[in-house]
Order: sequence, then C-alpha cells, then structure tokens
Amino acid sequence: MELERFTIKNIGCFEEKTFDFSNLTVVFGENRTGKSTLVYALFFALFGRHLNSHLRLKDLCQKGRDFGLAELDFNNNKNMYFLRQFTDRMPEMFIRSGNELNPVSLNAPEDIKTYIPIDPETASLTSFFRESELIYFLQDIPKYNKTLLQSLVGMDQALIVRSRFKKALAKARDFRKLIFNAAPKKKIDILSMELSKRKIEEAEKELNNIEIKYRTLTVNKSQDSEIYKLLQKQYNDKKKQQEKLLKIKNNLPGEDKLEKEKIELEKALLLNEDGIKTAHKLGEDIKTYMRKRDQLEIRKKEIMRLEKDGRCPLCFQLIPEAGLSELLAELESKSTGTKQKQKQIEEELNKLNAREKQKAFNKTSLEKISTQIKESRFIDMQIKEISEQLVKLEHDLKEFETLNLDLKDNENIISQKQGLETRKAFLQNEIIHNKVIIKQYEDIAKRTRENKKNLNTAERQVLLCKTAYQAVDEAIQSLGHSLLDKVRQSIRDWAGCFTFLSQFDIKIQDKELLPVIQAKGYQYKLNQMSKSERIFLYLLLKLAIGDALGHLDLFILDDPADGLDFKRKQTLAYLLAEVAQKRQVIVTTNDISFAELFAGASRINL
Repeated sequence: MELERFTIKNIGCFEEKTFDFSNLTVVFGENRTGKSTLVYALFFALFGRHLNSHLRLKDLCQKGRDFGLAELDFNNNKNMYFLRQFTDRMPEMFIRSGNELNPVSLNAPEDIKTYIPIDPETASLTSFFRESELIYFLQDIPKYNKTLLQSLVGMDQALIVRSRFKKALAKARDFRKLIFNAAPKKKIDILSMELSKRKIEEAEKELNNIEIKYRTLTVNKSQDSEIYKLLQKQYNDKKKQQEKLLKIKNNLPGEDKLEKEKIELEKALLLNEDGIKTAHKLGEDIKTYMRKRDQLEIRKKEIMRLEKDGRCPLCFQLIPEAGLSELLAELESKSTGTKQKQKQIEEELNKLNAREKQKAFNKTSLEKISTQIKESRFIDMQIKEISEQLVKLEHDLKEFETLNLDLKDNENIISQKQGLETRKAFLQNEIIHNKVIIKQYEDIAKRTRENKKNLNTAERQVLLCKTAYQAVDEAIQSLGHSLLDKVRQSIRDWAGCFTFLSQFDIKIQDKELLPVIQAKGYQYKLNQMSKSERIFLYLLLKLAIGDALGHLDLFILDDPADGLDFKRKQTLAYLLAEVAQKRQVIVTTNDISFAELFAGASRINL
C-alpha cells in the first residue's frame, strides 16, 4: 500500500493540517512542533488505536477538544481508498473513483483488516521506527534475556505457552503423586474377612435356636408368676401413693375450720356493698368544696383590691370601709366553714378507703380458703379411690396365694430366660462387630478400586500433558527455524544496501535467536559496537524481519539520526533512499542538515 494524502483535525498541536506524501518524504520541524504526533496519528488512521499501548485514544486529542479526526487517502492493490477515523465513534471508509466516494460497509472497527494487509502489532514492529525502540536496542541484551527477534516476532508469547504446558505437566505429576500417596496403606485380609462371615452365620444360627427355646419356656406358670409380681408391684405403688396423700392431708387445715372462716368472710363482704358509690360521691363533694374555696378566695382578693383603691371601678364613688370589712369577715367565715366541711369529707373518704382495702383482703383470703377446701375434698376423693383399689388388689393377691403355685419352678424358668437373654445380647454384639469388620474391608476395597481408577486417570493426564508439551516445544522450534530461515535470507537481500556493515558477518544463532556479529575474527557484543553501527544494524534487522513477518510497504521513522555525526547522517540518508526503492519512506527530523541530505525527496516543514 502507499499513502498519498493525510489530514488531521484536533489532534495534538494540530487544529487542522494536511500532508501530501511521495515515495520518499522528509518532515522537518523543531522540537515540540508535532513530528511524533504525526507518526502517532498515522498509526491511528490505519488501525484506530494508539501506537503507544500505554496511552488512550483520548490522549491524541487536542487539549480542550472532545474528539479528534484523521483522514487518509491511500492505494492498495491498484484501488484508491479514503479512510476516516474518529477517536469517539466508528470509522468510515470509501472507495474513490475519480471524484466520487462509494461507501464501504463496516459493521465493526475490525472490518478494516480486509483492506489493511497486516495486524497493528506486526505493523508497529516492522513498519514504524521509534526512538524508544532504539534506546533498548542500544543497550546490551534486552532485559530478562529476551532477544531482539523474540520481542519482534512475538516468540515470547509462544514461550509463555510452552511454559504453561510445562507447568501443567508438573501439576499432573504432582496430582499423580498425591493419588499414589492417598492409596490405603492397609491391605485386605481375605482370610479374616471370610472368618468374620462364618462367625456371623454361626451367631445367627445360634440366635434362632435361642428364640425357639425362649418361646418353649414361656408357660402358664411363669405367666401366673409374672402376673402375681405385677399385682404386688401395683399394690406397693398404690400404698405409697396413699401414704403421700395422707401426709398432704395432714398438713392442710381442718375442713370445719376452713368452712367457718369462709362463712365469716362472706358476711364481712356483704357489709357496706355501696362503699364504692359512696366514695365516688364524697370525692365529688370534695371537688365542689374546693371550687367554692377558690371562688371565695377570688372574691376576697377583689374586695381587698377595692379596699385599697377606695372607689368603685364602675361609678368611681367612694366605698365605705366599714362595709368592706364586714364583707371580708363574712367571706372569711364562709371560707373557714368550707375548709372544715372539706376536712370532714376527706376523713370520711379515708375511712371508706380503709374499708375497701379490708374488703379486698377479705376477698383474697376467701378465694384462698375456697381453694384449700376444694383441694382437701379432692385429696379425700383420691384417698377413697386408692383405698378401694387397695382392697381389690389385696383380694386378688390372696386368690393367687391360695393357688399354691410352685414358685421355685417359676424362679428356675425365669433364671433360664435371663441366661438366654444374656447370650442373645452377646451374639447380637458379636454379629455387629463382625459386620463392622466386613464393612471396613469393603470400604478399603472400594477406596482401592477408586484410587486405581484415579491413578489411571492421572497417568493419562501426565501422558497428555507430556505429549502436548513436546508438541508445543517442537512447534516452537519449527517456527523459530522457519522464521530464522526467512530472516537470514532477508538479511542477505538487504546487505547490498547496507554496505557500511559489509565488514561484519551477521549471524543468527538457532537456539538463542541472538544476533551474533563477527568482525575481523572477533565476536562482538552489541555494547562493543558504536552507536551508529548499532543504528544501522537495527534498521537492517527491522527491515529483514519485516520481510519475514510482513509489512505495510511503508517505513516510517521518527528522528532516526539523533546523535549521529555528519558522515553517518550522509550514510543513513543514502540507506533510506535505497530503502525507498522498495518501500515508501516517511522520515521526521529536527536536524536541518540531515533533512537537506535527501535529494529529490518531498519536503514538509512544520
């Protein structure tokens, strides 16, 4: 592809600027005039992202602007295209036919890949030259022992994949080891297992015989004996219950005494039944006298005020003092009488309240006595019922005693039955014990089978991971050899242009993928070469790897001559002119002498 015209708006320091490119274009400008911004904007126009992966698209926009715009005219496969990229929305693309633009349907930003020959990661490595890349190359070996070629072709990602497969293999082996260690340490004893089964069979057989013998011992005599013992137990229990009730009865007051107290309390409660109503009336009377006292006090205060002023507030005539004094005396007498009457009513009310308290106490006492009477009568009823039951039980026991039972024989049968029950319990425990042993052996056998199954699975996982790791390792080696072959061939093709490096024998080792430089019989490390030699070597390798991996038919360089003397600048200008015979070259610089070395190149001054 070839770039022809490029317009940017609201990007970096450019409010709006148009650039026209030829096969070899030199962009000159002082520092801070937008040279690097132009390179970033070109990458954005082609791929819709920032060349520096650590920055956002918004960082391209001019300060104070919400969005930026890049418009690019380019040809590819003899077709003319017009691409418009926005920092805040979907791109737009057209096929140019004369002055007409025919839109190309884009459903997603990734659809532009159809018209751009390579992906953005490869393009940033093979078609763009940034000063930051050179800084790392001018050091000895890239840090963490990553080689130049590994970094450029993305081999480090393949090595990460291989490393993960290797870790998976190690985990699979660890898992197999855990399964092996989890295997039951105790082995199955077939002989002991069979012996336990036989013991269970013999115990169950003996248990059946004991059941038959136990049923034969259950005769009528033994049944009669059991009934006799049951009657004797019931008689003893009833006797104890009767004694307990009699004891409770003795602790209660006599019923006659309780009845007498109940009658007295009931008579007391019948007296003064209207006490509550009388107390209510007395309370109302107290309130009435209190209101009268308040009214008399108000009148006294009013007369005292008139006595002080000496005149009537309505007609303003003099009031005789003798009349006011008599009126005050009369009001004082009435107030005193009212107080005495109120005091009498309050004393009567207190007496009524005391009687009410006594009435409440009598009522509580009456309820308590009534409860005690009911309890006493209930206990008497229970004692009567138990006494009747005891009489019947004594009669039944005497009837059993008259039967002249052979109790000794019955006791012998009971003893035999107890022996059989003891033996039955022992045999049952023996069966349970042997069943537990058999269950333990069965669990061990089950765990052994499961462990064997898991171990087989672990072995298959180890084999699978090992096979996958070997396959990935072989694929990476094959990929490395294939890429190296392409790079070596490309180096030989470009070596004719880089005559400055003809004294060096540049080789790429198979295992480490490191560039090894031979010069006059000595092996050079990168830090033993001069800066200009490393710059030219880096350009040679970048072009060669671009031929191996793919490129945009472009070579965009951002200030590559920084730090070179004039002679080396001449050499670099000559080399870039040679490169322009095969690719379109766009180079930026802030060195006017370097910019003037490109004869016949298009010149853009910022």
